[in-house]
Amino acid sequence: MADGSSPETAWDVIYHCLEELTGQEFRLFKTRLQDSAVEPGQKKIPRSRREDADRLDTAKNMIKHYGDRRALEITQHVLEKIPRKDLVEELEPLLQRYSNNKGKSCRANVEGL
Repeated sequence: MADGSSPETAWDVIYHCLEELTGQEFRLFKTRLQDSAVEPGQKKIPRSRREDADRLDTAKNMIKHYGDRRALEITQHVLEKIPRKDLVEELEPLLQRYSNNKGKSCRANVEGL
């Protein structure tokens, strides 16, 4: 991350990104999260879990609902739309690590969002 620390988990990274958002940006993030596409057969996070969720709960809900890799991809996509390119750049190394583990680009999966 920008402060030199190295988060251990996808949750750490997502939570860090959410902590860096202003109140207005966080509300916009949750709105965009609602509009984010999900993979076939996968449901969106229920509105009741999104609307009143703070940053901590939002990160938990994303990981629980989508899994690490997909939650990171969606986080990246939503941050691009806000736009918070600085945070997108911080996500790149971790997404690349997930991409290398799967043998395909994470960004390609986000393009359909």
